Amino acid sequence: MLNDASLVISHAGAGTIIQAVRAGHLPVVMPRLVRYGEIVDDHQLELAEALGRVGKVVPVLDPSDLGAATRKALAFPRITANTTTPRLLSLVARCLVQASQTSDRD
Repeated sequence: MLNDASLVISHAGAGTIIQAVRAGHLPVVMPRLVRYGEIVDDHQLELAEALGRVGKVVPVLDPSDLGAATRKALAFPRITANTTTPRLLSLVARCLVQASQTSDRD
């Protein structure tokens, strides 16, 4: 289904992001947040921010930014080859490990 999508908008789960990027998308991600009781720690926020800095996702932290984020993602040239690089996987893994260590200390 991701291969047929024009746009991917999702939570900031690592698996979903990796699948969307593999399908050639620049996904729009809105992380689930502790302050809303949606998740136990803010690892999705950390992941969205880190991947946003390297241009792999368009993070949305405020619902009012969703329109601009979707326009940005739709303007992204779709890459149909597998674009998941070892560097991306390493970055995702590092973010998840850091989030896990942070939640273990709390």
